[in-house]
Amino acid sequence: MGDVESVDWAPTVSLGYHTTSKPRSEASLRREQRMELKEDQQRQSECAEALLDLLQTTESPEPTQPPSDSPQPEDTSGILNDQQDAGCQTDLTMEDIERMEDVLRQNTTELGDLRTKALDTQFNQESFENNEEKPKFYTGLPNFLVLLQVFQLCEPYITCGPMSVLSKFEQFILVLLRLRLNLPLKDLAFRFNISLSTASRIWH
Repeated sequence: MGDVESVDWAPTVSLGYHTTSKPRSEASLRREQRMELKEDQQRQSECAEALLDLLQTTESPEPTQPPSDSPQPEDTSGILNDQQDAGCQTDLTMEDIERMEDVLRQNTTELGDLRTKALDTQFNQESFENNEEKPKFYTGLPNFLVLLQVFQLCEPYITCGPMSVLSKFEQFILVLLRLRLNLPLKDLAFRFNISLSTASRIWH
C-alpha cells in the first residue's frame, strides 16, 4: 500500500473534498482588518452615546440665580401708567365744554331757520302744506286741502318726463301763479329757477 510505484497502489488519503484551505492574499487580510476596526469603532461610539444619555437623565441642573449684589430692574409700570394718564388728559375745562355746547345749539337753530326760509321761497308741495297763507295768496284757493284736490283732478293731464326740471305739482303752481297774479314768464322763470323757454312751454 505504501509503494507508490506499484501497479496495485491506489490513493486512500484525502479522498473527496479537500479540507485544507488555500492561503489568503494580503489584500483580503487587510480588508478583514479594516472591517473589524470599523465594527470596534461603531461599538465604542454607541457605548459613549449611551453613557451620555444616562448622565443627562440622572443629573438635574440647578437653576442659576443672579448674585444678590446685581442691580434689580426698576419697576416702570407706574411711570407708564402716569404717561398714559397724561396722554388722555385735555386742556378743556367745564366752561369750555359748556361754551362749545352753546355754540352748537346756536348753529343748529340757525340752520333750522335757514332751512325754513329756503322752504318758504320754494313752490313745492311741502312749502304749501306747511304755510297756511301761501295757498290763498298765490292761488286764490282757501287752503292746502282744496289746492291738493284740484291738483289731483288736473294731474293726469300734466306731462312730466324723466328729463323734466319741475315736478307735476310745481308745473301746476306755475300756471296758477300766472293766472292769479298775471306774472310775466320771465318772473316765473326766476322764481322756479328755470329758463324762459321752459316756463313758456309749461304755460302753453
